[in-house]
Amino acid sequence: MNFKLPTEWRNMKYELPLIPHDKANHYIYGLLIFALCYIVVGALISSIISIAIAGSKELYDYRNPNHTASWADLIWTLAGSTTAAILILCL
Repeated sequence: MNFKLPTEWRNMKYELPLIPHDKANHYIYGLLIFALCYIVVGALISSIISIAIAGSKELYDYRNPNHTASWADLIWTLAGSTTAAILILCL
């Protein structure tokens, strides 16, 4: 049996990474912050801590001229925290 991929699949060019490196880091850090805090203090406080840390980091970036604040960074961090919350609380 000789299996060949369709021509259009073989000629596809992937532009990796699909998520910018910086945003992926924010996502992972948000996930880890929630997960580690959850072990110690529970879901509600972990959510508050995640929001506070994400907001504080962007506020720090906004106030320092060598850094760049971004709403997207805040959203990616909170997306990671939300993913951790869903995974932990639903499983």
